Amino acid sequence: MDRSTARLCCLAADCDEPSYEKLVKAMCDQNNIPLMEVPSAKELGEWVGLTKVKADGTPKKGVKCSCACVVDFGKDSTEVDFLMKWVKQNSA
Repeated sequence: MDRSTARLCCLAADCDEPSYEKLVKAMCDQNNIPLMEVPSAKELGEWVGLTKVKADGTPKKGVKCSCACVVDFGKDSTEVDFLMKWVKQNSA
């Protein structure tokens, strides 16, 4: 697999920079990279590990993330297949 190409791009729906959002969408479209919209930058930050977690598992302090790309899912699995199928069906 070519590590220079993302397999999935996640973009926060509440991204407050229209030119950045437009650029990400254009690059995904140009490179045929599936784009998944995530409800918030705070949630995406949690997904990618930019949040400290308390001992009880609740988020303590987080950093927002407007965009994140996956270049390697690891082993192929039914979960990855399901996710990619869902993204293709729900992308604009």
